Amino acid sequence: MLHLVNLTAFRILVLTAISLVAGACSQLTPLAPPAPAIQNTTVFVGDENRTLYALNALTGSQQWQVSTQELISSPPTVSQRIVYALSDHQVYALDSQTGQKKWTYTSEDTGTNTRSTLISSGDKVYFVGNNGRKLYALDALTGTKKWAVSAPGFDPSGYPRVYGLPTAANQKVYIGSGNTVYVLDAQTGLAQQELLFGGGIYGAPLVAEGTLFVGCYDGKLYALDALTGQAKWESSLGGWLIYVNLVGRTLYVNSWQEVFALDVRTGAQHWRFKPAISGNTGARSIANGIVYGSYSLLDSPEAQLYALDAATGNKKWDTWTWPGGFNGRASRAIAANGLVYVAGRDHTLYALDGTTGQIRWSSPTSGDITTSPCVVTQQGVFF
Repeated sequence: MLHLVNLTAFRILVLTAISLVAGACSQLTPLAPPAPAIQNTTVFVGDENRTLYALNALTGSQQWQVSTQELISSPPTVSQRIVYALSDHQVYALDSQTGQKKWTYTSEDTGTNTRSTLISSGDKVYFVGNNGRKLYALDALTGTKKWAVSAPGFDPSGYPRVYGLPTAANQKVYIGSGNTVYVLDAQTGLAQQELLFGGGIYGAPLVAEGTLFVGCYDGKLYALDALTGQAKWESSLGGWLIYVNLVGRTLYVNSWQEVFALDVRTGAQHWRFKPAISGNTGARSIANGIVYGSYSLLDSPEAQLYALDAATGNKKWDTWTWPGGFNGRASRAIAANGLVYVAGRDHTLYALDGTTGQIRWSSPTSGDITTSPCVVTQQGVFF
């Protein structure tokens, strides 16, 4: 059940705008001869050996690489020809074509990991740091901190934490913490609303077509008016709902074990798919009428990739096992350019044919990869 309540029970800490630019610089490793970096065909990926790579997305040839102080803890993202990467408690902003550093930011919460992909909206970038206990807003061009708020909600253990990405829309920032979505003013970080749900929120809220979609650990997907917070509909799917995507008039939702397709207007279920094993890491990528997802056994170092017909949920192919990592740490599949990009703990990024699942190219890295790559094409940025 959803409740709209006042913000009196939680302390929201809004910090003043202070720039804490990192003194430690990234090390740029030039390649000879330098390959031309074409942003529209570039894939970016980071590894646990403190390295960020830029590769030609069609061939896998390396364009540049940059060393960071700590491991790359979440997928990089790109906006306005700047690639942003999170490395422990630091943010790196690099020229996407050359890898040259534009700025770095070090949070005051040193020694604690960032928790999610950085997102860009307008003149700001947002990320969750301090082990999921704080949301930061930085100036996208300079790295100056605009504001930061402590996580006011609590996870099921009673610990304040944000597990999913923030979502920026309508001059607002939506963030799930505990069993609550907080709606913050994008300019100030001040909380405007809190929306209480029946279960914990471990994914990013989705805002599209004036509607806020939230998947919860109570097995329900909720649809609310994005401006007022008033309920539109809810759909009981079962399981722990994590990711929500919208393509056309269809919502694609996945839990730890299943993938669902729903009507965006009513929440009516079109189809559902359950992989043969648990540990589903997310059907987050949909391209050319195909839904791609990856999953791994909870007690196995292997992971597997699947492709579903987006209209029917029928499996098109399910093949190719690779070292994906223990306890669901496999990289999510990212589809673009007619390819599917996926990585694992064998120090390799792979590009597979999106129709057949056959490997088109692979590129070695210096360390394990436990986050998904980011692909930039003429159609947009996919991560």
